[in-house]
Amino acid sequence: MKRGEVRERILEAGEALVRQHGLNGVSFRDLAEQVGVKSASVHYHFPTKDDFLLVLAQRYSERFLETAESVIASGKTVAEKVRGYSNLFLAAFAEDGRMCLCGILAAEAADLSDPVRREIAGFFDANINMLKGVLGDASEARFVVTSLEGAMLLARVEKSPQHLESTARDLSERYRGRN
Repeated sequence: MKRGEVRERILEAGEALVRQHGLNGVSFRDLAEQVGVKSASVHYHFPTKDDFLLVLAQRYSERFLETAESVIASGKTVAEKVRGYSNLFLAAFAEDGRMCLCGILAAEAADLSDPVRREIAGFFDANINMLKGVLGDASEARFVVTSLEGAMLLARVEKSPQHLESTARDLSERYRGRN
């Protein structure tokens, strides 16, 4: 396995593990075992857990925002754009019952370094700014993001997408008739 491939596999495994178990539920030993390498290989690519988390959050943020922008651009009405955005959360939960990476890390912000905390805050700011462009109002954009993140928490606790699905419907209905 090439170095770049090992690094990517560590990030993929790390994202899945952190989204499932949270920050404190993942060790470099877990990552090494999941990827099939020695712990030293994980440390080679990411000398500290903070280094790992920062790259992980940056990677997740870039991918999520790129997908969200594409989904929003494909909607014709505000309700369709919000529904498409909501569907990203529904799809993530349906795929594996896992949390949004930045959402679960935000819940553990007290244990994050300042650079990682800033990256997570940047993720939410970018989502709010993107939705502000759709909704025309930062408070409405914050409402959408926090509603979906909160509904994802409830879905996770109850092991059911019910709250997430109803929140997505409610948000779509809230913006029906807006262009």
